Amino acid sequence: MIPDEMLKKARKNLLLRSRTANGIVDTSINRDKAGILMIQSGDDAAKTASENFDDAIRYAWEERDAVLESPTDLRRLIESIAAKINKGTLKDGYLIRTLDTDRRSYVRCFALAGYMEDFYNTLFCKLAACPGNPVEEAAYTEYGIDIEGHFFGDGCGKSSMAAASWVLFRRGHDLPEYRGGRSAFYAAVAGFDEFYDFYKTLFTDE
Repeated sequence: MIPDEMLKKARKNLLLRSRTANGIVDTSINRDKAGILMIQSGDDAAKTASENFDDAIRYAWEERDAVLESPTDLRRLIESIAAKINKGTLKDGYLIRTLDTDRRSYVRCFALAGYMEDFYNTLFCKLAACPGNPVEEAAYTEYGIDIEGHFFGDGCGKSSMAAASWVLFRRGHDLPEYRGGRSAFYAAVAGFDEFYDFYKTLFTDE
């Protein structure tokens, strides 16, 4: 069972980073996004987002020592996290993103499968290293899943936080604290090296 203090910190991070957990459902990134969502109400979305995030974080803790024999195993685990995040909010068949946007420089949908394959291969190799670099691995996870790749039809921020938490749990490392909230997190994006420099500041001991 995940320690209470760890769960409390994860919940605090959710409120610092997630619009949905604060009752804001934003579909402006693509005019078709509303059509793939099951929840439009802010209050319902906030309640479901919090419950689903708890479920995903508990799963991440329980699976911290999972045996991964291939990048496919890693992908299956991370997509299980994303499925828990999106339970009851995203229509079936839309877990992997199918909509593009001109507002942000996410990988285009036609190139997403190749990007995801490279991501999982690279992360699998990073996690196989000993002793590894937990903070860099978590930063790489968040950058790939949310900021550049934007893998999922919805809940990429929450999914990337939960997946990065799993990486840190696996390494026996503490969670970050998203000081400055969502605005500071996304303002730091200019490329992975710059993002990693910012991400390191989220750890009190780094």
